[in-house]
Amino acid sequence: MSCSNKGEILKIEPNAQLKHTFWTGIGGDKDMPEHYSEVSFTINEKDDRTVELTYLRTGIATETETQMFQMHIQSMLVEITRLLEE
Repeated sequence: MSCSNKGEILKIEPNAQLKHTFWTGIGGDKDMPEHYSEVSFTINEKDDRTVELTYLRTGIATETETQMFQMHIQSMLVEITRLLEE
């Protein structure tokens, strides 16, 4: 299955937050503003050795995209954790 992914950066706060829009053609929706979701990664420093990463995605446009998201979110978070702990 081939698809396109697009988006734009909305906000960057180094060591604090990344927020962007996201569209994927996987659900069959056309590339239109109402079909974009919003994704944010926020880092909250708990102490000298611990941070909390909050991932939030809102406005997922289609059921197909929701299912794909649910299939891949856990492996994505495992990979992010691995990279952060290197």
